[in-house]
Amino acid sequence: MSGNPSEQRPIKRKPFSLEDISRNLGISISTVSRALRNSPNIHRDTRQKVQEEAAKLGYRVRQREVEPATKSRNLLVLAVSMSTSSHQGYLSGISRAAAAQQISLFSHHCAFGAAEQVLDSGSQPAAMRLKGLLGIILVHRWPDEVASFLSRKWPVISLIHRYPDLPIDIVGTDDEANMQILVRHLRAQGHERIGFFGYNPAFSWARARFAAYLEVLMANGLKPAPGAAIEVDADTLADTTPPDCSPYFDAVRTQIGAGVKAWISSSYVVAQGLCMALKQNGYRVPEDVVVTGYHGGGRGPALSGWARPTSIEVDSELIGETAVHLMGFRSQQSIPSASSILLPARLVQGETTKQG
Repeated sequence: MSGNPSEQRPIKRKPFSLEDISRNLGISISTVSRALRNSPNIHRDTRQKVQEEAAKLGYRVRQREVEPATKSRNLLVLAVSMSTSSHQGYLSGISRAAAAQQISLFSHHCAFGAAEQVLDSGSQPAAMRLKGLLGIILVHRWPDEVASFLSRKWPVISLIHRYPDLPIDIVGTDDEANMQILVRHLRAQGHERIGFFGYNPAFSWARARFAAYLEVLMANGLKPAPGAAIEVDADTLADTTPPDCSPYFDAVRTQIGAGVKAWISSSYVVAQGLCMALKQNGYRVPEDVVVTGYHGGGRGPALSGWARPTSIEVDSELIGETAVHLMGFRSQQSIPSASSILLPARLVQGETTKQG
């Protein structure tokens, strides 16, 4: 028999078509075909279900007669931040999906100030010298020059942060749909004047969330209050722990006095920092002012002394899993460059808006 002996092939027993399995299991014909061919991009549970269904229809699967040497498949995760806890959910999802696809996973963590060391061949992670490196997943914001260097050598997927001028895929959040959820939540509590705290042009996710805020306000017939969008410095947004927001509080106080008593923060930890600044200045949250966050903490443990904000949350593990699956397609060159997958979110009720 010609062909690759490592593949598993159905042996014909009676009239049969892939549509039978597709219809019975409720999955696509292409998924059935890849599962019967033992494609590495099919989850093992799906492969098993397909092969069991094929057996019910009169087929059996020819087992491997020779176990050939498998080609190594490696994946590198580069995470830049000040704490590993900020990306633990992403790494859990990446690890689970990599194991299901028999991909060897390597990770390298560094502080943002040391990120450019990966440009130095003497300081690069050893995984960057491995053969069979499928690609690199970037966690958090990396310097543009580093992202550019990496994308010239390997397929690169970024979680959350966008690099619009580079051929880098993105697995992120549907900011317009998610902002709609937040605005509806605040309007249901009687708020028509809503501010935005924590944007900075250096962060693509902050720009995108601010743009979505403006779009959604206008779509709901609300006018942004003059001065109610407050910019913060890059260090404040780069922090993965609640930042000190007191330098911006005079602007916040002015807006509260003008009737802006609902605030959407650009991130979960920024919301925590804003809540602390409000408390230190004599405001009660949510009795006097309400605050929401945006992704990154709704599933984690509460930090002692810090509020747990109401927030939009996307499953971080799902983001990680999706990145690995996207890398599988990218390695086969089966999708165009610079693709984006935007995942849905849910509202997580916290302590910083009223219940209901």
